[in-house]
Amino acid sequence: MPGLRDWPRPQMDGVIPLPIEEPDGITRRGFPVTQGVPFPRGILRDVNRVRLLDEDGRESDLQARPLAHWPDGSIKWLLVDFQVDVAAKRTRTCRLEYGPAVQRREPKAKLAVRQEPDRIEVNTGPLRFVVQRQTFGVINEAWLNGQKILDGGDSFVHVRVEPHKRLANGRAVSDQWRFQLDPKDEGLAKGWHKPSFDDSQWLPIRVDNFWEVQGHDGYDGIAWYRTRVQCTKEMSEQANLVLHFGAVDEHAWVYLNGELVGGNWEVPAERAWKTPFDVRVQGKLKVGENVLAVRVHDEKNAGGIWRGVEWSELTEFPATAGRYAASGDKDATLTMET
Repeated sequence: MPGLRDWPRPQMDGVIPLPIEEPDGITRRGFPVTQGVPFPRGILRDVNRVRLLDEDGRESDLQARPLAHWPDGSIKWLLVDFQVDVAAKRTRTCRLEYGPAVQRREPKAKLAVRQEPDRIEVNTGPLRFVVQRQTFGVINEAWLNGQKILDGGDSFVHVRVEPHKRLANGRAVSDQWRFQLDPKDEGLAKGWHKPSFDDSQWLPIRVDNFWEVQGHDGYDGIAWYRTRVQCTKEMSEQANLVLHFGAVDEHAWVYLNGELVGGNWEVPAERAWKTPFDVRVQGKLKVGENVLAVRVHDEKNAGGIWRGVEWSELTEFPATAGRYAASGDKDATLTMET
């Protein structure tokens, strides 16, 4: 997949080159690129004061958000997301322009909603779908890139909605995580996943940001997270209780009390790093203290658990519609199966 090579550190306001390579011999169209960009102290204070230019100087759509700040409030790490076309085995160089006078344009493609007496039509650009007002159904018709992928009918499907809502107490799984690099991949052999292992010498870490911005800059490879969680009798008996991982960069193996209970290792790396996933824990939790260990493998760029880990509940109900599947980064995953 395309990757970003190292670029010069920015000076004052100016331009940062972003060389993007295609190493696999596959022409990429609209390929998503995500990368953290470091800024010196005091240079960038407003995330809107950056924009992306292509090789011809034309502005391209860009999403950007700060990952970390300097003590003076300026941005230390900026996460940028954009799409690019790259020919097989070629390199394209985009440019990230920044400075007080820079103003990023509004995205070309915006969500459009058209309401009619009998239906509601939603158009995201690539995806367009219709919901009928008079009949019960989640989505009646849908088109992806102009091709019809869902046609309304009387077929009965099973719909599973995973709202990823927090429990009533609103707390994350834990706010006390410990962390250890494993460059030789010997953690399993040493029992780092087992409850009996002593992790008291490991370093503390947060799970709301990449490990690079928490003192482990430049490390790619395997690392481990561990924490201890308390479980009530009610939680241990809850059928729909899951561990919800907001995102792990890139692949994760989740161990609960020494047992492998789930992960995201089957998801391609180009999607896994930003895709939420759930781990069902019914019958795995015990009343009292439980040990949660996560082995993470990051091949390049940023790595680690960076969107938190929460207790969540799943709900299920039937509905009428055709076959459809979609997933969201933040609030929900909707899966419909015939």
